[in-house]
Amino acid sequence: MAGSIDWLLLAYRLPREPSTPRIAVWRKLSRLGVAKLGDGLVALPADARSQERLEWIADEVSEAAGEATLWKSRLTSAAAERALAGRMAAAIAAEYRVLIAAAAEATASVPVRSQTVGRLSAAGGGVSDDCGGGPVRWATRAGCHVDRAACAWLIRRYADADAVFVFVDDPDEVPADATPFDMRGAELSHHDGDCSFETALRWFGLDDPVLWDIARIVHEADLDDERYDAPEAPGLDVLCRGLSMTLDDPGILAATGPLFDGLYEYRRRALLLGRDPS
Repeated sequence: MAGSIDWLLLAYRLPREPSTPRIAVWRKLSRLGVAKLGDGLVALPADARSQERLEWIADEVSEAAGEATLWKSRLTSAAAERALAGRMAAAIAAEYRVLIAAAAEATASVPVRSQTVGRLSAAGGGVSDDCGGGPVRWATRAGCHVDRAACAWLIRRYADADAVFVFVDDPDEVPADATPFDMRGAELSHHDGDCSFETALRWFGLDDPVLWDIARIVHEADLDDERYDAPEAPGLDVLCRGLSMTLDDPGILAATGPLFDGLYEYRRRALLLGRDPS
């Protein structure tokens, strides 16, 4: 009897030195709960979110002068599928034990930057007082989650209130007149370990410390790499996941706009007070 679901397999190889990229990649794979099939070979049940995360990791491997191949397969038997699921469960349990042991040592890291005031050019790269011009099209990958939703909120609130968003399944489908974001190969995307929201803040030249405070939350909700101590991240992740299960992409952006507005106001008051507001 053949296995009942498709699996994503990632085969990767990284240079032994420097060891930092190799360790970082393995930590990210461990947090995803992958099943380790061999040296440099891991598996996850196939879904859009897992595929996207493994694609980011494959890109990270390539950027570190390594090699990575990702493909989809189906196991030949239900027994093999149960065994693979058991490996995943054991890996996840081990990761939680590590997280619990390290929780007491976590420290906050909030970038503090000077405030920038002004209208941002929708084309990016600076601040402008020119509020004219028509809607700009922005393209991103279908299946919006926290990083994509946060970027869309940032664009509409700080760059182009009339922005039009296009959702595609592949980077090759991005219209010629649209600016891509949060997708592979785009300038406005993951770079050097940053999520797309962090890249967008730099791209637009935004120095608002509240936005950078939100950036650490979005980063952890999206990447979960423990770069920041962001206790709000799991809740934001769950909310965006739930909305993605009940709404289409335009609906997700409409619903998460007020969510990020509220998060901005809450963190603004927290920074002003030096504590969480009551």
